[in-house]
Amino acid sequence: MLDEIFDDQVKFTKEVTKYFDKHKIDLIKEYLLSLSSEVSEALDCVKWKWHQQGYGEVDYEHLMEELIDIQKFLWGLMHICSMDKAELYNKYWLKTNLVQKRWNKFIEDGNKNV
Repeated sequence: MLDEIFDDQVKFTKEVTKYFDKHKIDLIKEYLLSLSSEVSEALDCVKWKWHQQGYGEVDYEHLMEELIDIQKFLWGLMHICSMDKAELYNKYWLKTNLVQKRWNKFIEDGNKNV
């Protein structure tokens, strides 16, 4: 299932980026800015400001749509940076192991950094 949607996004990214006469750095910048914008839109789905009307409410339907936009830009960016599924898989587990070690250390230290 994930293979199919990852491949579909790579196909779409190839189609989109061929129309832009931009240096790879510019494409990376554009995708990072787009990701940042989508994250901001996702945050707007959460009434997180204490003074905001409806504080504590979440528009889950809209949030899910924004999360998909984030994922699509992220996978597109991975393709632009030449990351394929195998590299994503390997780097995911390397990072996961590092994060788990950091978390274990945090717990062992008694959460002193909170």
